[in-house]
Amino acid sequence: MPLPPDLHSIVSRIRRDVSALRSAHEEQIGRLDRLSLQIELVEGLLNADDGRAAERRTLRQSVLSLLGLVGLPLNSGQVADLVEMLDGAPVRPERLGTLAADERKAFDRGKRRGPWLCHVLLPGDGGDVLAVRSTWARSDWPVEERVSVSTQSTRVLALRQAVRFCDLAADPALPEAQRKLWAKAAVEEGAFLRLLPEGSSDLAALQQRANELLQPDLGSDTRARVGALAGLKGLDPKVALFGTSAASEP
Repeated sequence: MPLPPDLHSIVSRIRRDVSALRSAHEEQIGRLDRLSLQIELVEGLLNADDGRAAERRTLRQSVLSLLGLVGLPLNSGQVADLVEMLDGAPVRPERLGTLAADERKAFDRGKRRGPWLCHVLLPGDGGDVLAVRSTWARSDWPVEERVSVSTQSTRVLALRQAVRFCDLAADPALPEAQRKLWAKAAVEEGAFLRLLPEGSSDLAALQQRANELLQPDLGSDTRARVGALAGLKGLDPKVALFGTSAASEP
């Protein structure tokens, strides 16, 4: 049945308005993307150590590089400390919160990126997948590396980090100055986990002790994390990166 002339006119006007709003929306998205790029460039300049013309990286690039080097999830405190240690620029906690929000917004806008910055996932009740937003990961890692199922997972991850920091401290491919920084990070992690006597900096003893504590639980934790993935198959891509909601954290 054809629409009455007056109603047809109203519908046509609404369609034109919707089209105009859609065009304006896309234009604003483009402006926001350009503004985000400008912010990243300015942050890179501000974060350059001593103002020298050395390699200048955005915080996002620094976090991705750090995670790629370590190969394991890191919490926000570790990320801030290690980025400052390696890049020489302090990282305010609120900047990491902004970075996480920006990453989610960029995904929603359909921006194309290589690896995404994302979070450790915690399978919840009723199909929820909670994001532990204080713990950072990369989207190009196997998903089982980004799943936590228990306090055992947290302990296993901390021990794996201690071992990895020791490995980096002894890596001949890294500059000596960077190896010293990783040795410092390893000792601090060992002290936090109470794997070293107070005042000790024996990395060999630290690594041996961490491996001794790690081995009994590593296999069972890996199986538990892989098993948890069975209930996560077919996840929406955004949920697989950022969860359905944030996990409550202390």
